[in-house]
Amino acid sequence: MVTKKRTKKKTFWETYKGKIKTTLIAAICTALGVWFFSVVKGGCESVALTIDQKYNNSSLIPEMNKKISDVEKKMEIGDDLVAQQSVKTFEMYQQKLETQTKEAQRKSDMNKLEDYKRQKVLVEKESNRDPKNQYLKDQIEYLKRQIQTLEEKLYK
Repeated sequence: MVTKKRTKKKTFWETYKGKIKTTLIAAICTALGVWFFSVVKGGCESVALTIDQKYNNSSLIPEMNKKISDVEKKMEIGDDLVAQQSVKTFEMYQQKLETQTKEAQRKSDMNKLEDYKRQKVLVEKESNRDPKNQYLKDQIEYLKRQIQTLEEKLYK
């Protein structure tokens, strides 16, 4: 008789040891990162405050106001130029769109003309088989008028 060997069941620690270690290391690194960030942030703020206090000189205020007004004037001129360029760009886009629309209409008319010509040939062949059929004769006349109209539109 064959006896089964007992397999030893893994304990919780044996099963999840790697995951627990990884999680703890990640938590510790995160905490150290947050602490380091807060220390660096506080140091940068104190440096910025000392620079601000060092250069807080009221004798520079008139010069600064003049520079600010100069910059505002340049910005107004720049805004006007941007507005003019925007209008020109819009007009160019509108012209391009109109050109594309006309070209698309022309292609559509050319396709219609070809279709009417093909239909006319087919109807004429049918009409030759049955010369007394009034419907086919009317259809040929209609197609001739459509072809003539499109040719006048396209080639004039």
